[in-house]
Amino acid sequence: MLNRYPDKPIRISQDRLDELDNGQYIATFKRDGWRAVLVRTPEGNHQVWSRHGKRLDTMNDFDPAIIEAFKTLDVPHDTQIDGEWERRRAGNKEGANCVTIFGILRWGGKWMARTSEEERWTKTIELPIDGNYLKFPAHTDCNFRDFFEKSKQDWSNEGIVIKLKKGKLILDRKESKKNNGWYKIKWRDGADGQTLTDF
Repeated sequence: MLNRYPDKPIRISQDRLDELDNGQYIATFKRDGWRAVLVRTPEGNHQVWSRHGKRLDTMNDFDPAIIEAFKTLDVPHDTQIDGEWERRRAGNKEGANCVTIFGILRWGGKWMARTSEEERWTKTIELPIDGNYLKFPAHTDCNFRDFFEKSKQDWSNEGIVIKLKKGKLILDRKESKKNNGWYKIKWRDGADGQTLTDF
């Protein structure tokens, strides 16, 4: 099980897009899926956990090819990588069975809580992913309103997530906490895959 839990973004209105488009933030597409943490245990085993502390890779519809792709990254023992499993949500029933990666939480036995979001993101996108079973989300640090509109072109997106470059992780020991430097702006709700929102 997880001994620290990944942070969550705070939901805000798209009215704040221009305010946050100031060079101090990084934005990524918010994919439709289940939060998933790729874990290489201290013993070297490869697993995938939900943010609620449940094993995902043991579920019947979890593609074992995701684990095989994770193994090829050859990350150090005792490493955790934050992501989204793009399966089992109403908006993605027939979608790709893959994990979109958006941040390293722990690396070789050391938590990344004191590392800035910009540094973590730079290290994350250096991972040699295959682009099929493991992916990176589209990202930008400018033109957030255009980026938000672009997210609407793919129904596998729910909107965008914006993170403060200088921000740090909370990594609470009991549950996922909302991070004051993380924001999500959604144009649709992922719960049913259909409901549009102008929040």
